[in-house]
Amino acid sequence: MSGGANDGPAASGAFDPIVEAVLRAVLAGVLRPGQRLPERWIVETCGCTQSAARESIGRLQSLGAVVVPERRGASVISGREAPLSEVDRVWRQLLPLLEAPAGARLCSAEGALWERLSREQAALEAARPAAGDRLTDLLKRVSLQRAILGMA
Repeated sequence: MSGGANDGPAASGAFDPIVEAVLRAVLAGVLRPGQRLPERWIVETCGCTQSAARESIGRLQSLGAVVVPERRGASVISGREAPLSEVDRVWRQLLPLLEAPAGARLCSAEGALWERLSREQAALEAARPAAGDRLTDLLKRVSLQRAILGMA
């Protein structure tokens, strides 16, 4: 489970198992925006080691799903760290840049939060060659934050 700062869903479109388990818990309402995310919860829920839990928190932070203030522990991103209006504004401004070269229509995605997020992330990954790494990674992060914060 190694990865760089821009890791999101792997080339296959899937998150690593621990990150996916945490994200599914958030999207299912088990963990709420702003709620603390202790390493111990990840260890107990995912059956992983403390170091794997710590690494996953780092990956979740790089994805924009959690924040880790110094000496306070991780917590799920909330409207305080990513105001809904700002997340939506960024999404609406950047999405046309991706849709033009890639022809992707992501705003019309329907379905449950996890399925919608999975479709958006896969479509964004597929558009990477046309859109470029920076735009794709930024849109994937905003897509994830929209899902976490409950934006439809």
